Amino acid sequence: MTMWIGNPNESSPWFHIRALHPHSLDIMRYYCGPAKKVHAFFNRSSKADGPNGKRVCWSNVQVNILFANEVVGHLTGSYDANPAHNLERCEVMGTNGRFVLDNCFEELTLYPRQSQELTVLRNSIMGGLTGFGDTFPRRIHRWLEQVSEKAGPNQIEASGADGLAVQEIIEASIQSWENNCVVDLPE
Repeated sequence: MTMWIGNPNESSPWFHIRALHPHSLDIMRYYCGPAKKVHAFFNRSSKADGPNGKRVCWSNVQVNILFANEVVGHLTGSYDANPAHNLERCEVMGTNGRFVLDNCFEELTLYPRQSQELTVLRNSIMGGLTGFGDTFPRRIHRWLEQVSEKAGPNQIEASGADGLAVQEIIEASIQSWENNCVVDLPE
């Protein structure tokens, strides 16, 4: 999973991973399940007027994750990129093939393992969304719709448990970097 934007925010050292990557890690969990172990590397890009010539924010990250089902994944993220060259890419490889989801939802390519034929879907895979900005009102509207319908906690399509699981990965990433170690997540 990769996600990058150009964000000059310098509000705190961990702003980048905490603000941008809940989404990225949630997508990884959706396809790969619960995370088991985390190992991360961070760096700061140069900034002429920053402390020691660097950004305050850890603006680049590589997070390696071992999922409970033994899938291995990684997240590459940056606040130092040009989002005009795509914003996000998710690639999942399995024993029967792989898929690549480019620029949030603009293009989905299926690569079957035993065939040279590809399936490419463009701009039609997400029910009429025209850009990344369309995702927020739809997600919020769906949550309000489910709450109004008095859906039970297990029926709501987004949950605090999912948010907590992602936050545990983020905090484990920070702990990994600060302590130069692999961090085991709670089961």
